[in-house]
Amino acid sequence: MLLFIAAAAAIIVIVLIALGYPLFYGKLKEVPVETYMNRRLDELLSRKEALYSAIKELDFDFKTNKLSEEDYKELKERYRRDALLILKEIDEVREGKSMDNIMEKEVLARRKPHSLSGEIGEREKLENSEDADSFIEKEILARRKSLSFCPHCGFKCDKSSKFCSQCGRELK
Repeated sequence: MLLFIAAAAAIIVIVLIALGYPLFYGKLKEVPVETYMNRRLDELLSRKEALYSAIKELDFDFKTNKLSEEDYKELKERYRRDALLILKEIDEVREGKSMDNIMEKEVLARRKPHSLSGEIGEREKLENSEDADSFIEKEILARRKSLSFCPHCGFKCDKSSKFCSQCGRELK
């Protein structure tokens, strides 16, 4: 019985030491907070590396006669253009230049789905036109009408849903 009490006391002491250590001996190592700019820079750097790999592979395919010269020139020009745009963005992020510009580009990119670099001109037209604001307002209203939010957890749900897919409660 005495052995059992000693073992229980030892376990309690170990648990108290493990729980009390941070309180008595200062904070544990602080984990660095990843900022939006760091995530964006990492994303851009990985896209840059992917484009460089694609250009190298394209050169190899051309040298081994897997691509015609016309296709090679067209694809290489497209990849170079995309790489230049990414390099510009990387420079802007590294210099801390205009966070607003970076966010604005992302918002424009997400407003309308696009394929590779073909619709960049269309986005610029939309950005520069006077109809851009009305177009955006219509899109926002259409999306608001198609979605509802759970009053309990705030999760976005379809209008047709009767129950929240997050918390399972009934939508009113």
